[in-house]
Amino acid sequence: GGRLAAGLGRRRVHAIGLLGGIGFTVALLVAGLAFRGPDLNAAKRAILAASSVAAFAAWMVLRTVPAESDAST
Repeated sequence: GGRLAAGLGRRRVHAIGLLGGIGFTVALLVAGLAFRGPDLNAAKRAILAASSVAAFAAWMVLRTVPAESDAST
C-alpha cells in the first residue's frame, strides 16, 4: 500500500472522506430529474438526512484528532 504524507494520519483521511458525504447538490440534481411530487420530497428528505449523518460523523472523528501546533506551520 501507499504511504500517507507526514502529519496526515488515517483518522484525518477518514474524516475527510466522511465530509465528502455532505456534498449533496449533485444528489438533489439527480433526484430532481428522476422524481416528481411526493417521491421528490421523500428523496430530498433522505438526502438531507444522509448529509446530516455524514456531517455529524465527520465532526465526531475530527474532534478526536489533536490540533496542529503553531510551531509546525
